[in-house]
Amino acid sequence: EPLPPNPGVEPIPLYRKEVSIYAVLFPAADQIVRAMLGTYHERLGDQGQQLAGNSPVGWGRFYGSSSRQGFAGTVSPTLDSSVQGFQVGRDVYADTDDGGRTQRAGVFVGHSTLKGNVKGFSGGWQGRDAGKTTLRGDSLGVYWTLIGAHQAYADLVLMGTRFNGNNESDRGVKMKTRGHNVTASVEVGWPLQVTRTWTVEPQAQLIVGKTRLDSQNDGISDVKYDADTGVTTRLGVRLRGDYKVGGLPLQPYVRANVWHARAGDNSVIYNQATRIDTEQKAATMELSLGATLQVAQGVSLYGEVGYNRNLDSNTYNGREGTVGVRVAF
Repeated sequence: EPLPPNPGVEPIPLYRKEVSIYAVLFPAADQIVRAMLGTYHERLGDQGQQLAGNSPVGWGRFYGSSSRQGFAGTVSPTLDSSVQGFQVGRDVYADTDDGGRTQRAGVFVGHSTLKGNVKGFSGGWQGRDAGKTTLRGDSLGVYWTLIGAHQAYADLVLMGTRFNGNNESDRGVKMKTRGHNVTASVEVGWPLQVTRTWTVEPQAQLIVGKTRLDSQNDGISDVKYDADTGVTTRLGVRLRGDYKVGGLPLQPYVRANVWHARAGDNSVIYNQATRIDTEQKAATMELSLGATLQVAQGVSLYGEVGYNRNLDSNTYNGREGTVGVRVAF
């Protein structure tokens, strides 16, 4: 006679490896968007070296990062990834009023590529190797920046990104990724002079974005995606110096940020029946070192390196860097 089931033992679900890969596609898209969006100083260098008047500015930068990030959810996926990309932009409007306030509005384009290895819960075991993902993003954005007479600033960005990519599990199952994102950002900073050569600048940033990924079929299941609108905030402080090196203005800085992603879910639905959720909520700390060097009238070089880690229970360790040039015409 068969034994009755034990009500105290909960069954262990058996998910295939591809489930972990598809669970990280929304976070992978978010990494591309965040790298492209950056912050005002990552994109354009220090506002103190912006020329007043109506001279338009052209700028460009290269950026890269590597990180290991874990996510809470049904299959607890982990993404080890690198992102590389470039971005170029140009003012289409520039003006300084009699009160010393400068407005600039412009457009930018850019391209990013993410390559990553994925682990997660599959076959009844946690942390198993799942496979690889590659995601590319092409972005188009517009910005408007107001710089006050005492270098306080407000920076608004609206950006759209198209995604395409490929996924392959360790057992050879392949599937494409297609989708898009729309993101808006508002950033402000207010410098406060503390000594003759050093300034403290509190900063705040609000980012709201929505990612949509196209439904696919990997030969085993229909795969549909759904994600809540993402809301991320940044509170930071930048300590900036003002020096001259060989007669050239140099503005080194150190910055600390706390990033917080609001609670929400990224979901993958299989055959309109099984739903795999991954949490958006995260809290991270970022420490950065950077500098802007004016090499000629209206020409500045700038760069930054940074380190990120988690402030919550989710694993996150990352390094990032950017270098750029800004030229006034």
